[in-house]
Amino acid sequence: MAETVKGLNIKLSLDGRDLENELKEIQSDLKEQQRDLKAINTNLKYDSSNVELWKQKQSKLNDILQTTKKKLETQNQELNKAKQATFLIGTLFSVVTLTIGCCSITSPSITESGNFWTILIKLLITVLKEAIQ
Repeated sequence: MAETVKGLNIKLSLDGRDLENELKEIQSDLKEQQRDLKAINTNLKYDSSNVELWKQKQSKLNDILQTTKKKLETQNQELNKAKQATFLIGTLFSVVTLTIGCCSITSPSITESGNFWTILIKLLITVLKEAIQ
């Protein structure tokens, strides 16, 4: 999303490529584990008294559980990042709106000066630094 306000261009985005790659890798691991589990189940149909197969099945189910937990943790981390970004965008919008509103009321010509935009950008940088920490 890009917004232009009197020559000031602000671009805000969330890059999800890392998340997509990590989730694809996890999903690939889950598919492989599911295939292994299916093979174990097929073998158990023919030899249900084989204790070693039951141990393999239990082990594979535990592996699937751990991989699923990893997937959930990854998605939760990305959700938290998105929530932070949303809060930050809202905060920045509020700062810009209040600053422009206050300056327009006190002196409408101040928003047209280059000095105003320099001060606003410095203020935004300060807010961003505070929000990141």
